[in-house]
Amino acid sequence: MRFLLLFGLQIMCIASVSNAQAYDTVLYQKANNFLMQGDYDNALMLFKKLATTTPTNYEVVKTYVYASQLRSDFTTALQYGEPLLKSAQADDQLYQIMAAVYSGIGENKKVEKTYKEGIQRFPNSGKLYAELGEWYASQKKENVAIATWEQGIAFAPQEANNYYYATKYYATFNQPFWVIIYGEVFVNIDKLSNRNTEVRKLIIDAYKQLLSEPKLLQAAAAQSSFAQAQLTTFWEQRNRFNEGITPEAVAQVRELLLADWQRNLYNNKTPWHIINWWITLQQQSYLSAYNKWLLGAYGSYEKWQQQYPTEANNFWKWMRSNIYKVPSAQYYHK
Repeated sequence: MRFLLLFGLQIMCIASVSNAQAYDTVLYQKANNFLMQGDYDNALMLFKKLATTTPTNYEVVKTYVYASQLRSDFTTALQYGEPLLKSAQADDQLYQIMAAVYSGIGENKKVEKTYKEGIQRFPNSGKLYAELGEWYASQKKENVAIATWEQGIAFAPQEANNYYYATKYYATFNQPFWVIIYGEVFVNIDKLSNRNTEVRKLIIDAYKQLLSEPKLLQAAAAQSSFAQAQLTTFWEQRNRFNEGITPEAVAQVRELLLADWQRNLYNNKTPWHIINWWITLQQQSYLSAYNKWLLGAYGSYEKWQQQYPTEANNFWKWMRSNIYKVPSAQYYHK
């Protein structure tokens, strides 16, 4: 939960607090600077002054609660946070913060209750699903955790963390097809974090597992029409992997899959945004480079970068400048 809260902090620190009770903007910025530097004592001292002088300024008080939670000053966090949670201004970040407060004092029932109430109030808040699922996993409730991450993917498809946790879950529980599906979405949304390389490794590992076990491939394809559309080409081309399941061989079959997908008009039946992304990449002459990047996390992509630095730099410049957007209503894990 700490990762997501730290991410939320960046938003809080630049949040507009205009249209609210007047406050000392210089003091507020100093307090935020201390908070970003990890100097919680000085941050709390300044936020306490702000919260005392401007007690109805929502952002000021919320950030004070957050700073108190980071400092493990749960008494203060509860004192200011619980009334704030009941206010009409409460947002999904506050539910994240207060769930972390309750977790810090071991109030597990309140942790779950807070997240669920937050989701009920903000059903499209992907971070609430991600953190609740992470909390369930910490309680050894893996089945509930994955169901929660799946809900997050369905209701907040642009939130990367639900794909990340779901990918890790399916890697652990031997479902390589969904590792490939969700992992590829994740690495396109979250292109720059350290987790990107981790997940790209899981993707090529999942291909190796799926393609080395014909029964597993057949079982995965039988799950749904979506899975069948994704995997029929791999089944028909399985002899290509007799001499090894390499990134190059997988990339070749992925390009055949794209051709089959377009020829069979699968987008009319089970439209899939990743396939449309492949089409865009192909139109830009980057599909080959993309497959090298996606499937080459164990070193082959780095070698290609060294051999073809201009092509690699152009590809990565394009990737960084094009934000991957996930459309709604393309959810197939029923």
